[in-house]
Amino acid sequence: MRRPLFTHDLTELAEELGAPEEIYEAAAELSPDYVTTRYPNAANAIPAKIYTRKSAEEHLEYGERIIGWVRKELGL
Repeated sequence: MRRPLFTHDLTELAEELGAPEEIYEAAAELSPDYVTTRYPNAANAIPAKIYTRKSAEEHLEYGERIIGWVRKELGL
């Protein structure tokens, strides 16, 4: 029996799931932000001040793309 993958690295998860390139790329864009948004000191800045409206909208689109793919894969 295979052990589940425990990671916050979205690219590792996408790779493990055999996600298509578009999903892998979205995961690659979002993955680095996990640390900076969860641990503000890691960013050396206040996370709310390092993101622009444009980057926030792009990140939202990446997240929606990933969630849509996951839902499709789960038949939801």
